Amino acid sequence: METYLKILLIGMCVIAFACISYHRNHQKKFDNLFFENVEALANNEQGQEWICIGEGDVDCPIGETKSLWVVERCR
Repeated sequence: METYLKILLIGMCVIAFACISYHRNHQKKFDNLFFENVEALANNEQGQEWICIGEGDVDCPIGETKSLWVVERCR
């Protein structure tokens, strides 16, 4: 009975170590990818990619105004 408990305890420690190790490695990769995506999205929200012309019914992505035309700038 005592050897059974020792084997069970060692097995649980190995499983816990494997789970913690996997979580740490996976979390680092996710954080880098997450921050790259946030940075890419933030670059498009600065309002420098659009030109709003006139006054009309179209929502302007730069602000909360309505414009006649919304034109995307060429890169």
